[in-house]
Amino acid sequence: MVREGPSHYVGALARAGRAPEEGVSRRRRRSQEEDAFRARMEERLWNLEQQLAEVRGRINTLFFLTMGAVLIQVVLKLIEG
Repeated sequence: MVREGPSHYVGALARAGRAPEEGVSRRRRRSQEEDAFRARMEERLWNLEQQLAEVRGRINTLFFLTMGAVLIQVVLKLIEG
């Protein structure tokens, strides 16, 4: 029975074109890239939420300004009339 030690696996990986550490570093790098992507997406989502809140505030302001103007016109018509 032939025992295959760690050196056998290192050789097999070297023949496959990468060292064992390379596979680990690729996983770490991929994990870091995924973390960076998630961070960018969270930041973009937060910015989008802030912009949406600003737009909603502006729409509310326009709505109440318009309703106030209409109410004033109605009151003026009733007073004149």
